[in-house]
Amino acid sequence: MAGHIPTSHPGRSFYCFYLITSNIMKLLSRSSALAVTSCGALFLTACQSGAAPSTAKSSDAVTALIRRTTPQAVGQFQVGQLPAGGIERFEIRAANGKIALLGNTPVAQASAYGWYLKHVANAHLSWSGDQTKLPARLPAPVAPIEVASPYATRHAFNYCALSYTAPYWDWNRWQREIDFMAVNGFNQVLVTAGMEKVWQLTLRELGYPEAKIREFIPSTTYAAWWNMGNLEGTGGPLSEKAIENETRLGVQIVNRLRELGMTPLLNGFVGLLPHDIGEYVPELKSEMIPQGNWGDGVYVRPAVLTPTGTQFNRVAAIYYKHLHQVYGGPTSVYGGDLFHEGGRQGDTDLAKAGQAVQSAMQVASPGSTWA
Repeated sequence: MAGHIPTSHPGRSFYCFYLITSNIMKLLSRSSALAVTSCGALFLTACQSGAAPSTAKSSDAVTALIRRTTPQAVGQFQVGQLPAGGIERFEIRAANGKIALLGNTPVAQASAYGWYLKHVANAHLSWSGDQTKLPARLPAPVAPIEVASPYATRHAFNYCALSYTAPYWDWNRWQREIDFMAVNGFNQVLVTAGMEKVWQLTLRELGYPEAKIREFIPSTTYAAWWNMGNLEGTGGPLSEKAIENETRLGVQIVNRLRELGMTPLLNGFVGLLPHDIGEYVPELKSEMIPQGNWGDGVYVRPAVLTPTGTQFNRVAAIYYKHLHQVYGGPTSVYGGDLFHEGGRQGDTDLAKAGQAVQSAMQVASPGSTWA
């Protein structure tokens, strides 16, 4: 079956170097921008957009991260807040016999912890194993360390990484990955676990039959290409229990990201719907753009509801209602591609279609970004 897994590229969606490959650390080293100051250099960066907000309980969330990763030393750290606003920055200094980790966002605070482990305590967290054997008394930095990032957004994951690498991760594995991302400065993360429930609820409200909904939702292994509009139903149908499990996982991921001040990037509505939805929801039929199939007919692509038609805003509103219901509210950035990888646009005016997609997104989440 591996020979039939569709290939993909990030297209316009993301500039993302967070790919799980054998030479990932070399890639990160080459792709990260380092701004050297008198005290050090900034944490890992990529992309650009709005920064995730700080939260009142950021110190508690970062302290909990420290407790999960170096429980033996948690009492020797003091997590504190720098004045909010401006570029993200952190400071590390000795204070009252403890290591003070100060930042103006939760991710900056977590990054201070990661920086301290690497550059002061000779320890680290990594994909290939951790070195967390710390001395009984943590060493203090010889001088205060100040680090700032010129980049508002450091993005993690594209769709393919989630299906190639993470389709069967449980919450414990995801919790570790979120901790790893936070200590390395990532503050925006693509989340697709739980989209199964979003589509189930959306299609149910539109009047698409339950059995057909089950046929539309693929296994998690193929979710990347489903979310990009390249196939539907492959590896399915999923049981109701499997859908609920994915939903629970997605909610846990999003909640933890928000606790740490990281922005979840969720799938926006770009018009993707089951290829035969017009047969069951007649008012949509004349506005669907068929996308055909590929791989000798093995993979059927979802059709696209024309964004400039009369039905798009209504369906988009239903979709966003359920998206926000599942994930506990809107986000500030959404993903999604129109006519991805050879999609058929017909006579669609792409500029107007893009404007319509973004307009519906703005109604659902004012001020949000289409990434």
